[in-house]
Amino acid sequence: MLSTTNTKVTTSKHANTTRNSPKTNPASKQKPKNVSPSCPDHLPLSPIHPHRTLGNIPQPFRSTIVYQRLILFPILLGSLLALGTGCPSKARVKQRPTFRCDALGIAPKKRFQVANGEFLGGSSTSLRRQLIKLAWRRAIDPSFGARQLTWRLNPEETARPVLDPEEGHLFVGNEQRFFSSLSAKTGKIIWSKRLQGRVVSAATFDQDRVYVGTTSGLLYALSRQTGKEIWKYQAKGEILSSPVLIPEREDKDKEIPAQLAFTSSDNKLQVLQAKDGKWLWQVKHDPPEQLTIRGQAPPTLHNGILYTGFSDGTVIALRVEDTQQLWKVSLRDNDRFPDVDSPLTFHKGKVFAASYNGALHAIDAKTGKKLWKHKLKFASKVAIKHNEVFATNPEGDIVSLNKESGKVRWKSHFKHAKSLGAPVVYNNNLILGDRNGMKILDIKKLNALRTCLQQHKKVYKSSDLELEKIQKRYQKYTTVQKIRLGHGLASRPIVSSGMMYAFTNEGKLYAFRLQR
Repeated sequence: MLSTTNTKVTTSKHANTTRNSPKTNPASKQKPKNVSPSCPDHLPLSPIHPHRTLGNIPQPFRSTIVYQRLILFPILLGSLLALGTGCPSKARVKQRPTFRCDALGIAPKKRFQVANGEFLGGSSTSLRRQLIKLAWRRAIDPSFGARQLTWRLNPEETARPVLDPEEGHLFVGNEQRFFSSLSAKTGKIIWSKRLQGRVVSAATFDQDRVYVGTTSGLLYALSRQTGKEIWKYQAKGEILSSPVLIPEREDKDKEIPAQLAFTSSDNKLQVLQAKDGKWLWQVKHDPPEQLTIRGQAPPTLHNGILYTGFSDGTVIALRVEDTQQLWKVSLRDNDRFPDVDSPLTFHKGKVFAASYNGALHAIDAKTGKKLWKHKLKFASKVAIKHNEVFATNPEGDIVSLNKESGKVRWKSHFKHAKSLGAPVVYNNNLILGDRNGMKILDIKKLNALRTCLQQHKKVYKSSDLELEKIQKRYQKYTTVQKIRLGHGLASRPIVSSGMMYAFTNEGKLYAFRLQR
């Protein structure tokens, strides 16, 4: 019986390590011809245990070491010779050219390799101080906390809050049929009234009253101070958009009282007398035979002319003083969802209208002539800053267009942005809402990324696929701040006097202080 304790194997340079060990191959001791003089005279017998020899390795592992020496070592040596040197530390690696984009403010470690070169940022960091800070938040439902709200899958609150800057009041309604007035400074609820129907659009107000529509087709006139009902008007269709107030005016030495215009889901534009809700006149468009999107573009008053869009893809302009139609234009490209449901935007004699079937149009406000068109799937509301038009869609696409020509300045896609809302411009930032919360983008860095991509394409002849990879990698450096809110935002935030107010899908109203 063999003893396994205190077993010691001694070796000498004149004795073999073991009786069964194979003979040493003399060729393995020869130096490779292309080995640099600075390399060691020999490579280790085992890549796994380079500091050991066969003498102090137990018997069961010696066959493995011999296999590694006879089989793996020639493969390793051939790989090193293929690189032009026999020493791994001296292997030459071809350096790619480096392209710098200091305007993005990316640390040097953040680099991205493409086929024709590296895309490298500047030396500064992309982190900035927070742009917005929470001031207060408030649940609109007065019974919130006393009872649990009805559970809903993917809740959505589309009603936009409205600010009265003189009184410092906020007006907002919700899907739970509540319409409330709050203090813009503290968020305290001043009054709250339960209506007959859900509120899915913003309200409007004058000196004494606030006007709001519901999905039951009722248009309410409430007291601004107490919320008491003054009058209500029953329409045949749902009121899914905001009413607009037409102020009182004089016509041929005759004073015409204030009027209220609104659209309904039965494709009607109706005008009431604001004082008592008396019906005055209407414009009706026949709804299309094919399926349409649930929604309605609100009427917009601009320089005494009333503009609005319909579900059949038409946009009209009416003169308020005599209700004469000035022009009508069709934005329909095909029969699939031609709806014009988004609010129209005006800027220096141009009307910007988005149709759901995938196009953003610029129209001359006086003549109705189409100036340009840009294809954008499920185009939504737009925002304008100087000569740039920013448009979004629910799929996470953002595009910047030249206001005069409609040419694309840059495009960006945010993969994780679900149901991306309409953009809001604040200074040099874009504020966007989605299912996750709010995202704030730096307009200057978005333009800088576009410039860098153009330079990269010019220098390295990069393909569109390579540029798309670079853009996806570096668009995160254009984000200033992200804020997670309950179930995100479906309504558009409002910005006024250094404050921002946002109504979340959870039914809470948030007030943020904007940092300059």
